Amino acid sequence: MKATFDRFWASYKSRMSGHTHSEDRFSERKALHIDNLDTLWIMGLTRDFEQAVTALTDYDFAPKDKIITMADTARHLNSLVSAYDMTFCKDGRLLSAAVQLGNMLYTFFDTPNRMPVTHWNSTKAMDGDIQETTQHSTVADLTSCNLAFTRLSQLTGHMRFYDTTTHITNILASQQNSTKIPGLWPSTINPATADFTTDNTFTPDTLTHTHLAQMSQLLHHHTSTPQTSMLQTATEATIRDILFRPVTPTNESILAASSAYTIVLPKTQTRQVTLTHNITASSCSLGGSLALSAALSNGDDKARLLTYARLVTQGCIWTLFHAPPSSSPSSSSQPTNVRMMPQVFSMLACSSAALDNMDEDCSFDPTVWRKQEYPGFEVVFDARKLVRPEVIQSVFYMWRLTGERKWLNVAWEMWESVDKLVRTVDGHARDDEEMRMVVQTLKYFYLVFSSPSELSLDEWVIGNDGHAFRVGGA
Repeated sequence: MKATFDRFWASYKSRMSGHTHSEDRFSERKALHIDNLDTLWIMGLTRDFEQAVTALTDYDFAPKDKIITMADTARHLNSLVSAYDMTFCKDGRLLSAAVQLGNMLYTFFDTPNRMPVTHWNSTKAMDGDIQETTQHSTVADLTSCNLAFTRLSQLTGHMRFYDTTTHITNILASQQNSTKIPGLWPSTINPATADFTTDNTFTPDTLTHTHLAQMSQLLHHHTSTPQTSMLQTATEATIRDILFRPVTPTNESILAASSAYTIVLPKTQTRQVTLTHNITASSCSLGGSLALSAALSNGDDKARLLTYARLVTQGCIWTLFHAPPSSSPSSSSQPTNVRMMPQVFSMLACSSAALDNMDEDCSFDPTVWRKQEYPGFEVVFDARKLVRPEVIQSVFYMWRLTGERKWLNVAWEMWESVDKLVRTVDGHARDDEEMRMVVQTLKYFYLVFSSPSELSLDEWVIGNDGHAFRVGGA
């Protein structure tokens, strides 16, 4: 796995070095080196790591006349703080760069209601021009820097970073039970008015469940935090209103996570939750967050939540191993025999996610439903083969938190397909997003087969973008 990453990274560097005459391309190369600092360290590529750290000394984090997004900036901050936490000598250059970037990111929140500007213009900021908060964003955008800000306050003692995350957390908490699905936050929110309750659509990858679990883990030494109670509420709402048991040809006991919307029934004026049964590959991180929620819970509920984590993760594995064949648009030479989950698809619903329903017969009945071209998949909307980290991320958590060796066997089966696909990409990712997904996927595979002491979950929190932070003090 290290060899695959090394080959992919070397090919990428070679491709980028031929474009250093372009300022944008050169900035892209530096940015991606920052984004992958911790991966280079974990993989033992110390020479590349040192070169990337050295490049930080002349890197301008606030380029002139350029719009930068909060999500991209937060991801770079996550990488800097993570790399600092990992290095044995606590390289001061990394912390200095993190503080510099953190200070810049802090200005994103300089708005009347302290909701961040998600697309920030450094020139306007320097000239003192007002930058308006967008009316359409996601909770994921607003919380993208919470882990790094919290850790940065722990490392530096500058509480302004953590105060920013606390402000957003308090607003989330105050509105959690007032949304269209109480306990969950919708797909779209309005930071300009700080209204997170209006939208009636919900998707598993925008529920903020994973973020709450990670924040609870980072602050776990505190017995009572807002994130802990919010996580419990969101977990139960997710199980009740987002998960369902799908119909499969072989009556599998698995669960899937669907997008949903709400409608108000005319006669009773009551609100009804309707599942679309549409599933995205990105939703498969939910299995890992449920497993982490189980590890953070106390008492009898731990076993129940771990059961749900297992069923959701097994659902994603089933769809991955039984996916319809396709070819990736990035190359006509893509192998056709790799097993990779479709990007967007739907499945027929058999029952709710209640554990009592796991004994029901959910086999496909040809007398009730029309024949499916790909058994188990009602409709495949997007069958592209892309290397994504979400399934192996959940397998990583299941392995680390249960110690069940079957997860290693599953991971190896998955790896055989991922390795084939990465070899064909060979550093020629179509865009930054594909590059990030490939690197993050390889990182999780590497960690699955590493010693459990490598980024032990007792000592480390791993964020949504794969960057890890040490639990505890400075």
